[in-house]
Amino acid sequence: MKKFILIFIPLLLFVFSGCSDSNKKHNEMNEEKDIIADRYINNKDGSVTDRETGLQWMRCSLGQSWDGNTCLGDTQKYSWDEANKAATDHFFADKNWRLPTIEELDSLVSCSSGRRDFFKKTSSGEPYGGNCQGDFLKPSINTKAFPNTMDSWYWSSSSNMEDENYAWNLSFYYGSIESSYKTNELHVRLVRIEPVTSKYIKLDENGQQLPESASSWSCIKDNDTGLIWEKKTENGGLTDLNNTYTWFNPNPEVNGGFEGYPDRGSCTESGCDTRAYVEAVNNKGLCGAHDWRIPTIEELNTLVYCSSGEREAWPPGQWGGKCMGDHQKPTIDSAYFPSTPEWSWFWSSSPSANNSDLVWGIDFDNGSGNYSSKGKSNHIRLVRSEISGSRYTKLDDNGNPLPDSATSWSCVQDNEKGIIWEEKSKDEGLRYFNNTYSWFNPVAESNGGFEGYQNKGNCTGSACDTHAYAEAINSKGLCGAHDWRIPTIEELNTLVYCGPGDRDTWHPGQWSGKCMGDYQKPTINSDYFPNTPEWSWFWSSSPSANYSNLVWGVHFGNGYIDYNGKNRSEHVRLLRSKN
Repeated sequence: MKKFILIFIPLLLFVFSGCSDSNKKHNEMNEEKDIIADRYINNKDGSVTDRETGLQWMRCSLGQSWDGNTCLGDTQKYSWDEANKAATDHFFADKNWRLPTIEELDSLVSCSSGRRDFFKKTSSGEPYGGNCQGDFLKPSINTKAFPNTMDSWYWSSSSNMEDENYAWNLSFYYGSIESSYKTNELHVRLVRIEPVTSKYIKLDENGQQLPESASSWSCIKDNDTGLIWEKKTENGGLTDLNNTYTWFNPNPEVNGGFEGYPDRGSCTESGCDTRAYVEAVNNKGLCGAHDWRIPTIEELNTLVYCSSGEREAWPPGQWGGKCMGDHQKPTIDSAYFPSTPEWSWFWSSSPSANNSDLVWGIDFDNGSGNYSSKGKSNHIRLVRSEISGSRYTKLDDNGNPLPDSATSWSCVQDNEKGIIWEEKSKDEGLRYFNNTYSWFNPVAESNGGFEGYQNKGNCTGSACDTHAYAEAINSKGLCGAHDWRIPTIEELNTLVYCGPGDRDTWHPGQWSGKCMGDYQKPTINSDYFPNTPEWSWFWSSSPSANYSNLVWGVHFGNGYIDYNGKNRSEHVRLLRSKN
């Protein structure tokens, strides 16, 4: 170990002396938070919490120190082994700081131009590349949240699946991902997840919250995702941990081309297949609810807990995601999910796209995602979503909250994302739901190389292009605000709601994300956004990185993300960040 590591540690003792207090602050829902760039919570201890990912990051690179305002001193460089050792030495280990995975590190990339190149894929499916495009600022990170970041390479904890002598790293010059020898010396920024026990709430048999000290509970609410999970029992009954089921779904819209096998598992008090079990649990009204279902693979994956803090990359459509190092088994938070067999494989509702007999699931022995034949007898843990309306708050003309029963409102606040959306009007005028607009942005730094077309849409109350519409709304002061803007594609994507259906995975930079199965139309929460045409396509502010005439958007007929020519006449829904 290099001597400079030992020199650095005492400096950080001062930096993070208030971390335990900040954890308490994060859990107090009503406390005002200092938000940086509408995304990062300033913990005022030399760390920030990313509201999009829930991760807590050191603001300074290793080697620097936080003086209350900025990062001082020179950064240090480490080999990959040295970086991992530095993260587990002394102070860091006690506070659960670690190297980020490559996916976590990539979440920090900020291309000021708004454009990023397509990722390439290795033969094992791992992404690389992804350079920021155009005239972008360097380093390619939010420097208000992470001052004095080096515009150079930073290590991740992710080894290259094709060669264990290499590990993935990311350049904050270009924003790109590459693989390097582990003996190379690169910069380091540490990350952590707040204590896992703060993530969950125990619920009684009626779905009511219990104190954390409760010794008996029936369901678990995940505060991060809003999902509610069943808890397995050890009583030999319907929800017993040892029951297993074959996969069966007769709905051809969502079964991947083959319905599977009914009643071939080993269980009690229901037919021993996934469909029969769902019906039995809903008939029983577990935790006072009757809308339990099999989780998607993405939902099931949120339960994986790697106590070592390290997890293998999991490329879409391939096996992966295994916990690494000396991790606990099963790979789930046993404080809330105690009755989970160590060697258990759990079904998801997501069939393979390539083989009609296979379905994705999670092996909770090691946390990996893989698939199984529908005829196999495996475990199930059901899930349900909270009432969809709890996510949103209706706002009046002045931006003040309204009761959920209100029949007229002007804006909608997303309580999960901290953003506010305009609501369309059924009456002809500036915000009429049938108005359409061409895409126009005269700002060269963010228009993808071509400003688009002015006033080529079909609307009332303003010139019919996106720029003119935003100006008109801001001049009006909708909901008491004057900072409305076109949403990014990532922000617009958060509005997609498939109802009871599943959704295809969306990979940034690609056409994807379509709702599947028996989904509602339009694919948006109609309780809060009722004036949305069923087959409507909405503009984002995100131009294509490869074609100057194209811009990304969402089709709310099916939730699909693709791009359109800037001359097309399409819908717009503005948003602003909550102050």
